Amino acid sequence: MESKTNRFLRGFLPEARVGPSMDSVRKGLRSGDIEKDTYERLNCSGCEVTLETKNDPDALGKVRRCPECGKEWQRIG
Repeated sequence: MESKTNRFLRGFLPEARVGPSMDSVRKGLRSGDIEKDTYERLNCSGCEVTLETKNDPDALGKVRRCPECGKEWQRIG
């Protein structure tokens, strides 16, 4: 069941930005899904691949994406 907040936001935000499907980079680091290497680059823990950055000029923040498994994390700020 969709919450009132999500229904309200659907009119303002694109589909990919609404909902719990995308964690933040900080949560990914805390949970162990993302690791930093010796050069401070972000890597997917499962695939051990450096994350790509998608920068949408219309959206707030950046999206970090694993090219292997396709999992995404949002970085605000």
